[in-house]
Amino acid sequence: MDTERYYAEYEVLRKNLPPNQYKFHDVGTPNAHIVMGIRTDGDGRLYTIYIELKDFPYSVPRVYVTQMLRNCRGEEMNSPSHSMHTLQAHPDRHWTQICHYDADEWEVGIPLLLVYIRAKMWLEIYEQHLRTGNEINYYLKSKSKQ
Repeated sequence: MDTERYYAEYEVLRKNLPPNQYKFHDVGTPNAHIVMGIRTDGDGRLYTIYIELKDFPYSVPRVYVTQMLRNCRGEEMNSPSHSMHTLQAHPDRHWTQICHYDADEWEVGIPLLLVYIRAKMWLEIYEQHLRTGNEINYYLKSKSKQ
């Protein structure tokens, strides 16, 4: 992420989120990332997400929940699952990677705020999954065209 994009992203986040809810790290390096806190509306749980910015905004950034989540059966969510919208866990840390945008829907102009919103939506649905047992895909089914 170049300096101009960093300042643009920073301004959008500054206007929409409290300053203690996000922190950029290592901008301008291959290890650039942002750490963000998300409190869910449903259960009020606090999660931390880690968004890799290495190739941002030119490709979908990887988003990790900084813990290994478990599904309603107690199984670790550490591998790709279409129905649960997860990807391969972080290679060096015990973190669940969530799917928030498909590569074919990603555009360079999508701001980090929308990535944050989709991650929050995923976490809200994850908590629904824990309560109901329905897979995440159940809540994200698109309506068929009529």
